[in-house]
Amino acid sequence: MRAAILAGGKGTRIGEIYPDLPKPMFPIAGKPLLQHHIEALALQGITQITLTVGYKADVIRNHFEDGSTFGVHIDYIVENEPLGTGGALAFLPREDTLILLGDVYFDIDIEKFIRFHKEKQAAITLFAHPNSHPQDSDILVTDAEDRVTAWKSKNDKQRGDNLPNLANAGLYIFSGDALPIGEAVKRDLDHDLILPVIPEGKVFAYNSPEYVKDMGTPERFAAVEKDVQSRGKRIIILGGGLAGISLAYFLQEKSSIASIDILEKENEPGGLCRSFQHNGITVDIGPHIFFSKDKETLNFMLTLLGDNKHELRRSNRILHKGSFIQYPFENDLSKLNDEERSKCVDAFLHNPYRDYPADNMLQFFLKTFGEGIVNLYLCPYNEKIWKFNPAYMDTQMVERIPRPPDEDILRSAAGETIDGYTHQLYFSYPKIGGTAAFINAFVDKLNEKVKIHTSHKVSSVQKSNNSWYVKAANAEFKGDLLVSCIPVNVLTEIYSGIDEQAAKCGHNLRHNNIIIAMATVSVDRAGDNFAFMVADPDVIFHRISKVDFLGENYHKDGTASYMMEYTYRDEGKKAALSDEELQEKFIDGLFKIGFVHKKNEVQAFTLKRFPYAYVIYDLQHRENMKYIREYFNRQGVYLNGRFGNFEYWNMDAVVAESRKMADGIWMK
Repeated sequence: MRAAILAGGKGTRIGEIYPDLPKPMFPIAGKPLLQHHIEALALQGITQITLTVGYKADVIRNHFEDGSTFGVHIDYIVENEPLGTGGALAFLPREDTLILLGDVYFDIDIEKFIRFHKEKQAAITLFAHPNSHPQDSDILVTDAEDRVTAWKSKNDKQRGDNLPNLANAGLYIFSGDALPIGEAVKRDLDHDLILPVIPEGKVFAYNSPEYVKDMGTPERFAAVEKDVQSRGKRIIILGGGLAGISLAYFLQEKSSIASIDILEKENEPGGLCRSFQHNGITVDIGPHIFFSKDKETLNFMLTLLGDNKHELRRSNRILHKGSFIQYPFENDLSKLNDEERSKCVDAFLHNPYRDYPADNMLQFFLKTFGEGIVNLYLCPYNEKIWKFNPAYMDTQMVERIPRPPDEDILRSAAGETIDGYTHQLYFSYPKIGGTAAFINAFVDKLNEKVKIHTSHKVSSVQKSNNSWYVKAANAEFKGDLLVSCIPVNVLTEIYSGIDEQAAKCGHNLRHNNIIIAMATVSVDRAGDNFAFMVADPDVIFHRISKVDFLGENYHKDGTASYMMEYTYRDEGKKAALSDEELQEKFIDGLFKIGFVHKKNEVQAFTLKRFPYAYVIYDLQHRENMKYIREYFNRQGVYLNGRFGNFEYWNMDAVVAESRKMADGIWMK
């Protein structure tokens, strides 16, 4: 549909505000009113626009030119002599046309307005609403079918006071046959073109409470400007994990944000950063720690925790045939038996794969470490945690791992233990409350703009014109901006009208879920260590962590509490095991690694399942995510968080991305 904007008026009642500008070019919130019109039309798919101009026409034409800068095509009807509000319409093509007065600010769903016009088969449809000044407005009287039966002019002194507050708002749809024909003579839009058609029963009123205000007086102009400046964007965030909560925190102080609704399917926020209770101890979904190379982000995170933090020196080991090998594996080769140590050193120093390109994870390991270390530890451990052959995973997880110098490998084999990954050597952790204390610190600082809706699983996402409609837990939410922190493959399943390729790419994304098993035992055989990696395929868990390491509030006297992790996919065999069967396998694993010698040493056991723990960087991941990101970028959907982006991000990366995204949304 074409739009015609009547922009030829001088604005005699408010001209003193900006005496050098035509009224439609008066600035509202930093840009001309007419630009607000054109941008709103473009966003809702109306790109053929005619401007009728007269007073200071060059100001308008110089600003908008042909409209291409604004994504539209503009043609002009120049009134060399004033033709009233309706005279220039004779120059329009005889087709359905949306007609707007140039001194009216609006924020409406144009598609619904057009649909009403077509359903009524109207010759003319008027946008009508109650307003704050009915005494000086044209009032419409309608029947039960919204047909206009009478027009009570604001200039009619005899119209009486007992009238409905249903005012003509200054937005119209004319069918092609209702537009004037013949010479362009001076006409009044209302009295010469609309009133004569009312008796024919072909004029209808679209009654809507949406925002439409004229700015024909200095007072009304000031009111519109205040309204526009104070009306911020309504944001919907899908997912109340760290990504959603931290983004809301950074957005809430932006003046352009009016409200933020966070929709979370669980009964509490936090996602993978939630904590739960085991035997009176607070534990996390995995052994989370607070560290980062990004000092600015780390300082922010620790400041948010306030006094509820302390620093710890990391002590991680690899359990290999009963030995505690310092992590990473290549830094403590002296603890291997002679045959294993010899194979690892020889394959590293005389590595035939060193000069080959590495296109997958297995090739990278072989190129960097040689067959000895790869076959003994790296390959079995990674197959265990990913449940996926490393030959079919790309290098995103590992490409930043440096190749150790030859002399470091020789020193390691000779018995000199070398600290690796020194940026992770010291970390911080909440003194009490687990990682959930970090989430709670965010939540406590959210202001009244932010509402967290827990137990609200999102079931559908739809974009209509320039608004988002999200259904969750039998409720519908409407917003201006949408951020998705839920798994992007889930988003592709519930997104209305998604294209076939995006849906296919979403379906092909791979991830692992996780089972966390907690066991409190009466004998501590882990020593002063935190986490142990376990590559042994006969042990169900790939990592076991001693929670007591995190501080006195995570320890009970006379016991040790172990967190065991097992990854699985929904189609895996062990995913179908009952909790009782899994408990038996976890306790059997404790026996096999020597942390339990008798069954009665296990004093308490808790098992929890959590979906979406690890992103799998298979060989199609980059291609799939490239298409998905480009698709949702075109749709205007922001993707945030580990699974919102399907990237293996730690907490610091999520917080940094949320800060960056908040600034980007605000600037846009």
